[in-house]
Amino acid sequence: MVKASTILSGFSLGVAIGACGLAGALSLRAGVEPLYAVIRGIAAFGAVLCAARWSAGVLDSLAAATSDHDEALPGLDAREGLSGDERRANTKL
Repeated sequence: MVKASTILSGFSLGVAIGACGLAGALSLRAGVEPLYAVIRGIAAFGAVLCAARWSAGVLDSLAAATSDHDEALPGLDAREGLSGDERRANTKL
């Protein structure tokens, strides 16, 4: 199964290029100097790319945390037959 972070990471480059073009085109349409339009496009590209890559990193860390959490409780099935008091006594540190 493909991770959501892998898909997001690959998709982010296309979205960032689109944001760059859209920001530059809208800036030129509004009558902004061409240099500032290019700078705005580059800023939009960087911001979208960083946000998407950061989101992919968060998804990776969440996936790793849930898989580590599942592996950290191997005796959970063995405690299913215990009563509530016995279970609390076994989980106290």
